Amino acid sequence: MPTNLTKSSGILAILAAMFVVSCGGGGDEETAPPIGSIIGVWQMHETLGTVSAPGCVRPLIDYIVYVAQNGNLVVAQTGFDTTSPFDPTIGSNGAQFTGTINGSTLAIQGVNPDGAGTMSTASVSTVAATCNSLTGTQTFSSTATSCSGTIQFTGGRTVGSACTGTLAATAVPESTTPHNTAVTAQPITRPAEVSGTITSGMANDDWYSFILAQNTAVTILLNGPAAPQNIDLFLRDDGDTTTLASSTSASSREAVANTLGVGTYRIRITSSAVGTANYTLLIQ
Repeated sequence: MPTNLTKSSGILAILAAMFVVSCGGGGDEETAPPIGSIIGVWQMHETLGTVSAPGCVRPLIDYIVYVAQNGNLVVAQTGFDTTSPFDPTIGSNGAQFTGTINGSTLAIQGVNPDGAGTMSTASVSTVAATCNSLTGTQTFSSTATSCSGTIQFTGGRTVGSACTGTLAATAVPESTTPHNTAVTAQPITRPAEVSGTITSGMANDDWYSFILAQNTAVTILLNGPAAPQNIDLFLRDDGDTTTLASSTSASSREAVANTLGVGTYRIRITSSAVGTANYTLLIQ
């Protein structure tokens, strides 16, 4: 699946359109409701691999994945932290994957940078009845090394729990009123998918705020244009005194997660892109 998605629409909206087309027209394949919410952060553990040639051995690793969901549609980003125990507040490395969850079957795929080339991956896994664990297989192919193969993996949920949760992210337009400071942050009711535009420079930062009435696991994903554009994401406390999570990869795809208490929280988006960049912000 291409990594440079259309800039003027939200990623879940794009997936929804693709999903309707692929499942329409009287096809034989039926779509089952998702087993439930898998939103949050997952720690993945690779257990067994096969490769196309001896020189293509790929080390088995552990890593984390941030997951957002809207009904059957799923978008995921891998974490920047490479050392267990993984910290979901450190953010995404910019790699992104999209797909669907059909009943308990989760299928996601992506094409992401790999040295001088790209790495194409496709993963199919089965989510357990608790929505807190999964098992699956990934196929991969690299244009940089001409290597391909498969990986067996398991996953456990570390932020978020159980199958309950609101899956429909409400589409929210960016306010035309200035919201470039913590004090003027645009209020958002989660779960939401915000469509915004940002120009480089501190005076052009975008701020959003949301309120939690109870302790809640919160996952935030940002999707922007392809490199060399760069957008960064910060989760702050209400007084704008403490950074609770940040994602500052060299790309415009960022993600953070944290379990937060009752209170008001603020999201800051900054850009070092040249000119103006469009983005989608998922707050779940």
